Amino acid sequence: MSDIESLEGRITAALDRISAGAERLAALEPAPVAADGAPSEDLAAQVAQLTARLDEERTANAQLEERVKLLKERQDGKLAELEANVEAGRGRSA
Repeated sequence: MSDIESLEGRITAALDRISAGAERLAALEPAPVAADGAPSEDLAAQVAQLTARLDEERTANAQLEERVKLLKERQDGKLAELEANVEAGRGRSA
């Protein structure tokens, strides 16, 4: 039962942090826009920079996922090898 209470406390704390963050975001001034209502050049530059950073992070994430996949395959191969060795040892000892 204490696990449920602990998880409930963690969820409540997380929701409180989300709520506080949303309030801070709501308090921010709106992004600057040109007279015709189009986003300013600064905002467009920020969007382009953030998009580029997002693409970089996606690439890095894909590379990490590939590395994890290779490591898992390598680990599975080693595990199969060790299991085969154990079975061979059992066969010899029997």
